Amino acid sequence: MDLNRSGGCLLPGDSYPNWLTFISEGSSVKFEVPQEEGRNLKTMMYIVYTSTPGNVTSSGLKIMLLKNYTKAIIQLYKSEALVSFEDEEGERVVSSIEPGIKVEVVFVFENDFIVKKTVVYLVYDEPSV
Repeated sequence: MDLNRSGGCLLPGDSYPNWLTFISEGSSVKFEVPQEEGRNLKTMMYIVYTSTPGNVTSSGLKIMLLKNYTKAIIQLYKSEALVSFEDEEGERVVSSIEPGIKVEVVFVFENDFIVKKTVVYLVYDEPSV
């Protein structure tokens, strides 16, 4: 596994086979969800790089928008729902990300937060044999 150091934690790089990485400047990321033969999407993780000092996760993040351009749907998730993608609300986020759709993930923060870069990881299960 190729690991990158980021803010005191280790994150897999692009060479980790079960993770797909999408990166963009600013507070949103647009991408087309690829078809991963024999794999199912397990979870979605995100990292937001900010130039604002302090802990952005405790009070700064207000909502996440998941814009599905293929189906013309916008889903809104409050910050409390984004704590774990393993609960019911998190499973709803993951289940809405289907292969072939064009999506944009937008993070909305309080006015004083300046977002420099956003990274979204799609984490898949092991390939079926």
